[in-house]
Amino acid sequence: LHVWGDALMRGEGVKQDLRQGEELLNQAAELGRFGSWEHLGDLWRLPVGGFRDDANAGRYYLKAAEAGEVRAMGKAAELLLQAKGREIEGRAWAKKASAKGDLLGSQLYAYCLFEGLGGGADPGEALALLDQVATTTRARKNQILLVAEANRDLAERYRRGRGVPKDADAAERYEARRESLLKKRGKLFPASKRDK
Repeated sequence: LHVWGDALMRGEGVKQDLRQGEELLNQAAELGRFGSWEHLGDLWRLPVGGFRDDANAGRYYLKAAEAGEVRAMGKAAELLLQAKGREIEGRAWAKKASAKGDLLGSQLYAYCLFEGLGGGADPGEALALLDQVATTTRARKNQILLVAEANRDLAERYRRGRGVPKDADAAERYEARRESLLKKRGKLFPASKRDK
C-alpha cells in the first residue's frame, strides 16, 4: 500500500492521482505503518502536484507524531512553531522529539529555550542542546545541513554575544566545523546530483 500510494502521489511510473495515493498511504498507516503518515507530510511539503500544502503536511506529521514516529515529532514541531499562535504546541513537540534523540527536535527546542518561544527561556539548557546537535557524530547524510546550521548559529551567537558570552575562539571553532561539514556534504552529494 505504501509503495503504490507513494507512486500515485508522485506520478512515478503511473498517472498521478493525489486522492488515491493519499488514500492508500492512509490505509498503510492505519494498518500500522505509521511512517506512511510522516511520508504523506513530506510529500505535501515537497510540493506534490505542483503546490506545497503545509496545512496537510502538518496534519499528517501530527498523526505520525501522535503514533510515536520520532522524526515526525520534529517535523510537526517545525511547522507548528512557524504557525501563528501554535508556539506552545510546537515547543511541546520539539521537547518530546529532543527527549527521544531527534536532531531537528533538539535544534528547535534549543531555539525555543534561547528565545523563550512558547514558554520560558533557559539559555544554559539551550546552549547545551544546540552544542549536542552541532557536535554530533551520528547525523545521517541528509542531516548534514541541519548540523551545519547549528554550528553556524552557535558561531554567530558566540561572535555577537547573543544568549552566550562573546567568545571569538568558540565562534571560530564552530565556523570551522560548519565549513568542514559543508565540504563533506559536497563530497557526498556532488552538485550535479544535488541540483536535479
